[in-house]
Amino acid sequence: MTNHSASPITVIVVDNEDFFRAKVESWLRANPRFHCAGSFSDGETALMELVSKNPVVAVIDLALPGIKGDEVIWRVKERTPSIKIAAVSGIHGDSVVLDALDAGADGFLGVRQRAESTQPGRCKSAVGPWRPDLAAGVCARHRTLEGHPEYDWSAARLD
Repeated sequence: MTNHSASPITVIVVDNEDFFRAKVESWLRANPRFHCAGSFSDGETALMELVSKNPVVAVIDLALPGIKGDEVIWRVKERTPSIKIAAVSGIHGDSVVLDALDAGADGFLGVRQRAESTQPGRCKSAVGPWRPDLAAGVCARHRTLEGHPEYDWSAARLD
């Protein structure tokens, strides 16, 4: 049984796309289980604000200007190992997913946008199932890390 009266989960969003960032913020603010503590368009600012925001979860785009997303993920995990990170990308290649997980991401959200998504209110994004070979690769990599406390993914669930 889920306790909905518990304190909301504090989340920060790091994405250079204003429209996507606003949509995620809006969803978080509409959901009482979450508190959006901050929204940043670049990794440098997010890293400077990380300690003061004290998030439990960070949603981090991999295609950031300046410091790239996988580097931001690595630095966030270095500073705050307990934070749970969802990497976000419009590129779904195997290396993108595995690089994000290697950097310390706890999960990956592949976002697909159609041509009309540049018009406000018409963004089409979805999470598709992972191909079996990619899922198998992630599972194999996870199995090789079992027993390493810094890779304990069992606590990554939010429910």
